[in-house]
Amino acid sequence: VSWPVVLSDLAAAYQAAVRGAAPALPTPSTTYRAWVRALNAYGETPSAKDEVGYWRTTADAAAVADAVGRLIRQAPAAGPGAPARAVDPGRLDRATTRALLDAAGRTGAGMETLVLTGAALAAADVTGQGRVALRHETHGRHDFPGAPPLDRVVGWFTSLYPLAVDVADGPARALAEVAATAAGVPHRGLAYQLLAGRDVPLVTPALTVNYLGARGGAATGRDGAFAVSDWSAGPAAGAGIMAASPISLDCSVGDGRLAWSVGYDPALVPADLPGRLAERLGARLADLAAAAAGLPDGSLKPVASSREQTARHLAAPAEASGTEAGVEPASHLADGELDEILGAF
Repeated sequence: VSWPVVLSDLAAAYQAAVRGAAPALPTPSTTYRAWVRALNAYGETPSAKDEVGYWRTTADAAAVADAVGRLIRQAPAAGPGAPARAVDPGRLDRATTRALLDAAGRTGAGMETLVLTGAALAAADVTGQGRVALRHETHGRHDFPGAPPLDRVVGWFTSLYPLAVDVADGPARALAEVAATAAGVPHRGLAYQLLAGRDVPLVTPALTVNYLGARGGAATGRDGAFAVSDWSAGPAAGAGIMAASPISLDCSVGDGRLAWSVGYDPALVPADLPGRLAERLGARLADLAAAAAGLPDGSLKPVASSREQTARHLAAPAEASGTEAGVEPASHLADGELDEILGAF
């Protein structure tokens, strides 16, 4: 979501340098600080408070349905604070990826929903439970009343919230269930991180799922001025980095193939569980590609896109970047994480 901004600016700066001129880049549309303040202000509004009932029901259901979490809690712990590990990444072939992408657009479900459904089916396979819970992570750049525009802002803002879904009746029914559940999440879950632990239960299912989108495409920049390199970017996380979730599943599309990686906390997770999840994910995504081929066009509820930003509710001009000192957490739940990060320096 940040590449279009970065590459547009980089292309403009390069072209100015070629002409011997100083780069003149557009001003940022807002700042992270302004967005954090707007989000926290939204958390105090009647609109956000209206979500309390929804999130209480959802959190309670996810706590009961966290079958993966029950497997983890039964495992002997090797000790707290173990560095994250990962199983070997997996990839679908191009034909199956194309079938999924076509189904995502044709049915209206979107690729994110297909990935969530595949993860839920995989979790059901390894736990033997037809109702499972996931922790859904998105980039958080979603609209809400009072949200400042983010079209010129770089960064992964992050939204995390629980989901509980029934997937016992096969891939097609599971996809419809997940699509309806995901489409019903208010404001893509942004208020949950504000309400959790205060107005609603804090529930964190053990399996976190994150669809990162397509690599390439938008990452080639304006007028195709850039190309995606085949050079390795190295590991996604440095050695010794702590696991943010017991099990984290990250998916993206690149070079025409859907790929996934599974990271986990070895202190909490049985050694064979991440590999089993990864193997079943590949099989279940292939099942979904076949099942979705028979679904009518437009038959599934789409999840509102973060790019469907409509009316803007803040009339005040955006704050200038770097004019104020200090760092603010995006919610009260981030306070402890922020203290831990800053304490490392």
